[in-house]
Amino acid sequence: MALSLPLVGYTLKAARRDRLIWIVAVTFVLSICMSFFLSSAVISEKDIFASVFIAGSLRLFAVIGLILFTCFYIRRLFDNREIEYLLSRPISRVSFVLSIAFALSLVALCFAGLAITAIVASGSAAMDLSLYIWAASLAVELLIITNAALFFSMVITSASGSALCTIGFYVFTRMMGQLLGISQTDTTIPAADFLSVIFNGISMFMPRLDLLTQTSWLVYGVNDVQQSLLSIVHGIVCIPVLLFAAIFDLIRREF
Repeated sequence: MALSLPLVGYTLKAARRDRLIWIVAVTFVLSICMSFFLSSAVISEKDIFASVFIAGSLRLFAVIGLILFTCFYIRRLFDNREIEYLLSRPISRVSFVLSIAFALSLVALCFAGLAITAIVASGSAAMDLSLYIWAASLAVELLIITNAALFFSMVITSASGSALCTIGFYVFTRMMGQLLGISQTDTTIPAADFLSVIFNGISMFMPRLDLLTQTSWLVYGVNDVQQSLLSIVHGIVCIPVLLFAAIFDLIRREF
């Protein structure tokens, strides 16, 4: 299905109208300033503290910004009946979802570019392979979260509800490593073997965001490059699954 360029432009104009990019850019600048301010109070390893705080805060602000914009924008389309008008034009529902997802993905990549630029401009990370892998994993993580927010906002009829579900999805995928570790090592948990099988099965289909965008890469480097690249590829594979789920929900919906 071909993309609808007017619909892509319509979504990007909504992001520009909400001054989303400017707000995120200002937030990133404030985060960097706060990181250097807090690191000045650290007795040792000030550079490491600043690098970790900058990378972690930029990722968190980018994720929250994308979730809020995506969920409230999609629900605004439904509440104002803009989606019914747009679907009355010569565009299929599949092309509609793909066009919206493409535009939102461009916004996510813009966020990733701003974060990477902020990291490089702050001088908190060296221009090496670790930074490139961190940048690629950040872009993939933001794309996953954007498409997850698109799916939840299609399914749930409340903007705040879809945002909370997306945040819960993000926290769950970020904690997947800890959940797997606890279920496999702590045998005192009731039905520990059953939970281990369940979590292992879920981890095969859910994106492992705990393996992506690790701030330790910027400080100590990437220990296993192949494993990091496989985690990035696994995250990329999960994106079409989220898109398919959003398309399926819109196709079966009646207006």
